[in-house]
Amino acid sequence: MIIIGDKEQVASELRSSLLDYIKYFYPILTGREFIVSQPIGRESHHIIICRELSKAARLEIQNQRLLINVSPGSGKSTMLAMWVSWTLAKWADARFLYISYSKVLAAKHTETIKRIMQLPHYNYLFDVRIRHDSKAREYFQTTDGGAVAAFGSGGAITGQDAGLPGLNRFSGAVIIDDAHKPDEVHSDTIRKSVIDNYRETIQQRARGINVPTIFLGQRLHEDDLAAYLLSGKDGYEWEKVILKSIDEAGNALYPEVNTLVTLLKKQETDPYVFSSQYQQDPIPAGGALFKPEWFVMMDEEPQVLYSFITADTAETAKSYNDATAFSFWGIYEIESYGIKTGQYGLHWIDTLECRIEPKDLKPTFLDFWQQCMHYKKPPQMIAIEKKSTGGTLLSLLDEIRTAKLMDIPRTREQGCKTKRFLEIQPYIAERRVSFPVLGRHVKMCLEHMAKITSNETHRWDDICFVAGTKIATKRGYKNIEEITIHDQIITPFGYGKVIVCGTTGTHPTINNKGLSGTPNHPVFYGRLFAPLDTVTDDDKIHKLSFLELFKWRYQKLLFSMESPIDLWDRNAISLVKQKKDIEKVPKDCMWRFGNFIADKQYLKGMSFIIKTMIILITVMRIWNVFQIGNISRTIKRIGCAGIIAMTAKNTLNWFKKKLRNCIEAMKVEGGTKKTQNQPLTNDILSFARFVKFSSKEFTTASTVQKNVTMLNMRNEPEIKEVYNLTVKNYGVYYANDILVSNCDTAADAIKIALIDKAIISSQVNVTNYTDVARIVMDTSQKINRLRKNAYVR
Repeated sequence: MIIIGDKEQVASELRSSLLDYIKYFYPILTGREFIVSQPIGRESHHIIICRELSKAARLEIQNQRLLINVSPGSGKSTMLAMWVSWTLAKWADARFLYISYSKVLAAKHTETIKRIMQLPHYNYLFDVRIRHDSKAREYFQTTDGGAVAAFGSGGAITGQDAGLPGLNRFSGAVIIDDAHKPDEVHSDTIRKSVIDNYRETIQQRARGINVPTIFLGQRLHEDDLAAYLLSGKDGYEWEKVILKSIDEAGNALYPEVNTLVTLLKKQETDPYVFSSQYQQDPIPAGGALFKPEWFVMMDEEPQVLYSFITADTAETAKSYNDATAFSFWGIYEIESYGIKTGQYGLHWIDTLECRIEPKDLKPTFLDFWQQCMHYKKPPQMIAIEKKSTGGTLLSLLDEIRTAKLMDIPRTREQGCKTKRFLEIQPYIAERRVSFPVLGRHVKMCLEHMAKITSNETHRWDDICFVAGTKIATKRGYKNIEEITIHDQIITPFGYGKVIVCGTTGTHPTINNKGLSGTPNHPVFYGRLFAPLDTVTDDDKIHKLSFLELFKWRYQKLLFSMESPIDLWDRNAISLVKQKKDIEKVPKDCMWRFGNFIADKQYLKGMSFIIKTMIILITVMRIWNVFQIGNISRTIKRIGCAGIIAMTAKNTLNWFKKKLRNCIEAMKVEGGTKKTQNQPLTNDILSFARFVKFSSKEFTTASTVQKNVTMLNMRNEPEIKEVYNLTVKNYGVYYANDILVSNCDTAADAIKIALIDKAIISSQVNVTNYTDVARIVMDTSQKINRLRKNAYVR
């Protein structure tokens, strides 16, 4: 260790300048020089941030609140870690809360602070040491009583405070470094939970009026925590430092990392990310991700090298379910002023949107395929998303020999729709997708693409349930308004994770079959999903029970033995119910096992029995955990005394019911029970019979009852606050023990666009085409060379 100059003089110089302190200790910590940015025409952002942080340490900022918005990769977290250790060199008793979107990330930054303070140079110059018993990186203390603690912005912050009370000097700070995770900020619920945690917990953790709160990070959403603070909704005016990557004069913020050319390219290819993270001015979350002007209209058809069809299927023809969509695409090399660029584009040749039953999938697709065969470059591949009816369609198209069938798997790793669309936004923004200017589908497709937003909002967002609706979760029932992101929900085929939830405002609601919600909320009965206001007393509702879960799993096993499906979602539920309902599972199981043995399929029979036993054990475990969770919640809510009182009341009611039944039976046996007339019921039944036999439409009593029920329910809707719920992958859940669909049935835009699937398919086939082209070129060159040699001879 070499200290140039007098110890006290060097220590004094470093304490007086944060920038000099960083330039001194950064090379010691990392082995690399700290390079201060030198932008053209504007002040270095390193100098600006150091100046503002120094003012915070001197308690010179407005209301002791400092907000700095700056792009990622600017060195902000490194500077914050240096600032904490720099202030502890002056005030060793200072106490800090370091908060990031996850505790793991916050602990990473506090570990950097700890490493700086453990450097021999630091200890020698400032005589500040970490306590020997402070082993953890997420929390450590100095020997003078100072402390640094790491927390997540969405989690509980308990047992720790920032700063010291009653002091007129700096004594610590609340630091918020990247409050939101980029891939979660588009969830309204997660974003709101971070803001609520700040409002209810974080801002109360400053121990005195002279304890600064510092927010440092890039913008990610128009309604993120930074927007909340900038608007003054927390009751304070913040000192604001907004550092845009490109200023009004067109100068780059950090040219050593991102040149102006690089930034302009980012702006062109990824406008959403650039506007929010680099310019600190997020595009409104409800705004479209794809602009109409990004799509090229072509008067003449390009020279298509390869063409293919994409298919995204749905389960029913009902208008309230997803559409089935077939799109025809061509791959071509983009030319600019007659010069080939070496880049490939997608030509959106045609699209068919329809709502059809599974049985009509094949003929409808074959009609579309035959139309595409008349194109100058007939389709050479058919790409179908491998899910329920998509898998069925794949198996039905085996006889097509002129096109390769390609299944596009849908997995959990692919992420949510928003993530996929944000990933392909640069491709669209580069104007690499074109339309035939007179195409019948152009207007429809552009309108649908314009509906795609960054927060997955669409016209189905008003499909919700009222507060108090009981949702079956892994740990028992929870009210729908209490559901949070990542809650595990019980579905027929496994636990599903909640990805969207929360209130959607007030809407007209009805009450039917024990459910209160919007009239169009899909409920599963019989073999399909139908709106809540069309369900009658005669319809068979699927209700949550141990036997219900076991039957779903068992029927899934039977269906899988015939038609394997990768992802068991809302579509698969309808497919499973196309089979005959099994009333007595044990009897059916033994009958099938006996058939396997009779056919001498011993291994298959044993495999079937073992899988059935595994299903039984799994469902028993799910059901037991669910019931234990309910008991725990009940005990927590009303206590043991309440449980005893409730049990005694239920037992007494049971005895009363038994006694009443015995008395009624004795009256009937003794002949004293009189038959009660039911004139109203008889009149209704007579009317139903009259309509049944006299109507030309052969209207049944059930239909009359359904129409009367619908009329009565629609006459008196109640306006109530409602809540939505989206379960990832499975798309269904149990509300008040009734099987229902997600509150969002998936936007038509996402169905019709198929843009992410098309780009995946095109990239695969562009690669294949390039390889073929290279082989052809090499071969032709060899042939020309041979001809030339032969001519020379």
